[in-house]
Amino acid sequence: MPYVSINGGRIEFARINVGEHPLPAVVLATICGHTAGSASYRLDAAALSRAIELLAPAEACTVYDHPNLAAWRRLHAGLGERDVAVAVFVADLNQPCDDHNVTLLREQALARRVENADDTGDTAH
Repeated sequence: MPYVSINGGRIEFARINVGEHPLPAVVLATICGHTAGSASYRLDAAALSRAIELLAPAEACTVYDHPNLAAWRRLHAGLGERDVAVAVFVADLNQPCDDHNVTLLREQALARRVENADDTGDTAH
């Protein structure tokens, strides 16, 4: 359940999750209407704000960190009037997709797996 921000044509992944807790993905899927497969969705500031509102109650559980919520808040704070965020869902890292954002995410996630092949680092950023 990664997402990107597009600021002046530059794509930057704010966070990449691979096999982590599903709640943030479910929240974003709800906002985007995503039901299955690999796809990306543009989010304006209002949609991202709604996702933050829906995930915020999870902070009551202090057993877990909430890095997605923190990343969403940073991303939202940095969105200008013309900027958008993009939620990217990848069903299978090994399955190519015609969606450019999915392809970019797959490349970065797979590269991080290689970088962390010896289990010395975190694959999710």
